[in-house]
Amino acid sequence: MPHRAPSSDNRVLHETMARLYKDYKLPQDKEEALCFYCKLPSDTIDYAPSLKVAYALGEKTIEDEKIPLYRVKCCRECNSTLSVGENRIYIWSRAAWIYAHYLKRYERILSIKVWSEKDFNDFGPNMQEYILQGYNQLEILGQRLKRILHISSIAAEHSKISSQCDYCGTSIRGPSITKKGLRRRFCSAICRTRWWNAPETAQLGNNPRRY
Repeated sequence: MPHRAPSSDNRVLHETMARLYKDYKLPQDKEEALCFYCKLPSDTIDYAPSLKVAYALGEKTIEDEKIPLYRVKCCRECNSTLSVGENRIYIWSRAAWIYAHYLKRYERILSIKVWSEKDFNDFGPNMQEYILQGYNQLEILGQRLKRILHISSIAAEHSKISSQCDYCGTSIRGPSITKKGLRRRFCSAICRTRWWNAPETAQLGNNPRRY
C-alpha cells in the first residue's frame, strides 16, 4: 500500500513509532483499496494518532493510558484534512474532525436545491444537465458523510476511555494531564493550552505532568 514517505528529518520518528501501530478496519469492510473514513479509493495511510503526536506522548503514556495505535487506509483528501487536526488521538475523533470540515467545505453542494419534476422539465437541456450534475455530487457527498458519521459513532462506542473536555465540555476519549493532583482531560491541544494558561489554574504550578 503506497503512502507518503517520511522526510529525512522525520525518518527516525516514523521508524520508531510506526512499528507500534496495528491495522484496523470494521468487520463489515471487505474492500481493501477504499478509504476507511469515506470509502473513496485510498492511496495513503492514516495513523491514529499521528506519528508526531504518538512520539510526543511517548510509549509509557500510551501504555499507561491504554491508547490504541491504529493505521487505516485513507484517501488523500481525508488524510490532508487530518493533517490540520493531527492532535485528534482516536479514530472516532478524527472522523468527527473530517465530518465537521466537510460540512463547511462542501456547504454549497449540501445547499443544492432539489427541484420538483414539473419545475425541472421547464428548464432547457443545458440547465437540466447542470442540475443533474449537482444531484450526482450531492449523492456522492451524502454517502461519504454518512460513512464518516458512522465511523465516528462506532469507534466512539468501542472506546473504553470516556469523559468530557474540561475546557469546552465536548465529549471525548483521550489522555489527561495533572496539575497539583488535579486530573484533567481535553479534546485537543488548544483546549489543554487554554485551560493551562487560564488565571484560575495558574496558581496550581507551571510544570504539567502528562499521563
